[in-house]
Amino acid sequence: MTLNDKTVSGTVHFIYSDGKDLSSPISADGSYLVPNPPPGQVKIVVTPAPGAGVAGGGLVGGAKDAAMPDVDPGGGATKGEVPPKKYQDAKTTDLTYEVQAGKQTHNIQLK
Repeated sequence: MTLNDKTVSGTVHFIYSDGKDLSSPISADGSYLVPNPPPGQVKIVVTPAPGAGVAGGGLVGGAKDAAMPDVDPGGGATKGEVPPKKYQDAKTTDLTYEVQAGKQTHNIQLK
């Protein structure tokens, strides 16, 4: 997951229409892993890493399918861009994805 070609720091959330929230920390290389998500349409919300403040402004994602190194205990990458505010709430995000059965890759580029 990137913003302006830089890795985003935080957590990615897949929000289903029934309110179910599956989440994953974003690693230092921008990858994330949501294990065994059920099929269906999701809204994608990206929350900042703890202490990162608020920006003003899958499934495996990222540059590679690999283990997720350099993730801090707070749930986000140790360094990276803060996601823009519009992506931090299910009511304002315009990111959606149709989860299918089986392994998938969904790379997310925030604007």
